[in-house]
Amino acid sequence: PTLDGLVREEEWASASLLETLKNDLNGEAYNSPDLAVRAGYRGDSVYVSITRALTGDYPVATLTDSIDEEQSDDVIELTLAAPPYDRVVPENRLQIRINALGIVECAKNVCRAVSHLTENVWEIEVAISTEAVRPYRRFNIAVVSPGDTSPRLAWSVTYGDPHNPGRFGDLRLEGVDSE
Repeated sequence: PTLDGLVREEEWASASLLETLKNDLNGEAYNSPDLAVRAGYRGDSVYVSITRALTGDYPVATLTDSIDEEQSDDVIELTLAAPPYDRVVPENRLQIRINALGIVECAKNVCRAVSHLTENVWEIEVAISTEAVRPYRRFNIAVVSPGDTSPRLAWSVTYGDPHNPGRFGDLRLEGVDSE
């Protein structure tokens, strides 16, 4: 896909649509057609797109050099983890955070991301180097909206322990991984 923040169906047609996200605190499914997460890879990059229809409040975003550390910004978080999973080891994690204004925090500077916000939709496209992804075996994605009734929607639910990579989903790149 072209990284322009516009999630076009024809560019993402071969990507996998991730299953329903769930409330990370209680595990309840968030069955809503207004949120779609796709992932795939091509060439030397892994790609992720998030499309969120806006039906009420708009995403909160702070216009600064980095994402609001007080966690009041709505953000998309992608986290990859490598062993050991029983404890947090910063060098064994890669975290990417993007807010609605396109402020991107990408550990180790191995990604490119674009955010596109209109009155009807919030779209994000992310590309991460395949070489950067290769050491990580676990993956999670979360849509964090502190002011919402579902403040944290995650693909691999961690039930109130969002930074526990032992509870993330497994990551395999078909045709790339030998395992």
